[in-house]
Amino acid sequence: MFAQLNIYKNLIIGSIVFTLILGLYFYIHLLKLQIDNLQNTLKDSYMEAANLKLQSERYKNILDVQSKEIEDARINESLAKKKLLEWRAKPPSIKYKIITKIREVKSNDCKDIKNTIDAIRHIDYDKL
Repeated sequence: MFAQLNIYKNLIIGSIVFTLILGLYFYIHLLKLQIDNLQNTLKDSYMEAANLKLQSERYKNILDVQSKEIEDARINESLAKKKLLEWRAKPPSIKYKIITKIREVKSNDCKDIKNTIDAIRHIDYDKL
């Protein structure tokens, strides 16, 4: 009976060792999968951080350009106001130029056109 127990004891210990090795293999495999997933997540996080940094640099550059344009517009506005005040201070004889343009009618085309239009107006279409 002790001999049989000894044989079963070796089988039980062997099956326990096999089960532990098999369990350890699956545990290590699951840990490797988890490590791979974490590395992919870390890589995605680095990529997202780089994209956010690039986006913030673009926004900063755009903001700098807009600030420069606003400053230029302020300078142009102050110069335009200064010119306007100088223009308002001038006497009217200098501010305004009198433009006179004389139109000369060189032919009687207008009278001819008016006569033709009047003739067309007075046509009795019922007689045609």
